[in-house]
Amino acid sequence: MRTLLITSSYDATSDLLIAKMGSDKFIRINFDRPRDWSIRLTASDINIAMPHASFGSSDIAKCIWRKPFISEPLDEPFDEEYSKEEWKYTLYEIASLMKSQGKLRMNFPIPDYLAGKLMQQRLAKQYFQVAQVELTVNSQPNSTGEKIAKSLSSTPFADGKVLYTVDVSNKELSSDIWFIQEKINASFDVTVVYLYGQVFAYSLDRSSLKTLDWRKEQFTNAMNWISYKLEVTTIEAIGSFMSLLGLVYGRLDFLLSADNNGLIFLEVNKNGQWAWLDPMFENGLFEAMIRVHDPDTNE
Repeated sequence: MRTLLITSSYDATSDLLIAKMGSDKFIRINFDRPRDWSIRLTASDINIAMPHASFGSSDIAKCIWRKPFISEPLDEPFDEEYSKEEWKYTLYEIASLMKSQGKLRMNFPIPDYLAGKLMQQRLAKQYFQVAQVELTVNSQPNSTGEKIAKSLSSTPFADGKVLYTVDVSNKELSSDIWFIQEKINASFDVTVVYLYGQVFAYSLDRSSLKTLDWRKEQFTNAMNWISYKLEVTTIEAIGSFMSLLGLVYGRLDFLLSADNNGLIFLEVNKNGQWAWLDPMFENGLFEAMIRVHDPDTNE
């Protein structure tokens, strides 16, 4: 029996899982590599084949939707928009079949707009302090004071670059679509992995950063994330918030205010990366994830 990973070849977390657990435990479908497999899908079964292996529903114990759409399919003719969208729809159908068979773990791949960033802000106000945000289309923001711009969809540009958090205080923005957030004076980034009721929290001292967005430095500046102790009331609030969103997994991002205002909620990433938070396999996160991903466990 194997675990079916629906992801892309750029998913480093899946790379680490497979390296740690062994490739014989997984079937990996990469959105950006549609020619790697031959697939036949019906309303009740699936067959996934390559030259020296073939798998059906009976060979799949679990299915996990990771991060398939972080890169574009390059194989002909899948670089055409029509073929790309058909291939994307196919992956949703595979996940739906696995869900109907009781094999889907983690979150069902709901479209981002069903739990989008503005919706998250509306619901999070019941449980946390939240950052003030604003979405503008061909318009200047109404918010005053210091503010930053972030990506709404986290989609790379045509050249593969991504929009990291950028300070746009007192700047005239171009006629485009902008996701604006108030700039928060923060001493620490705090990220929390929620996994079926388990909570793993970590903090990063922002004094070690040269830029606003730690992601921009993750490959050039050693990220010293350390375990962070949450208040019991915060853990309970996270559980209630995730239940309200219908999510069993997510990585929630907060800022710890430098003005003694506590944690401020930014967003929850419904299938966020997490392996870099337990690189030495010693704080329990990787072990918990292995139990969920292992086709030989019931978790």
